[in-house]
Amino acid sequence: MTTDHAHPPTGLAEFIDALRPLAQAAARALADLAHALRQAADYLQTAAPVHRDRPAWATPYGPPPRRRR
Repeated sequence: MTTDHAHPPTGLAEFIDALRPLAQAAARALADLAHALRQAADYLQTAAPVHRDRPAWATPYGPPPRRRR
């Protein structure tokens, strides 16, 4: 039995053709994700710095707690 590699079996070709739209949609979704991640990275690099004068759980409103001497 010989296999002709130039012409794949009909079932395989149909399978590949059926998966093509799925692969194209996945590629578009990954490209959109990459674009969104680049935008988020740009935003984070230009965002205002985080205040370090209080613990993360403390409210950002009102004056920061005073240190005792």
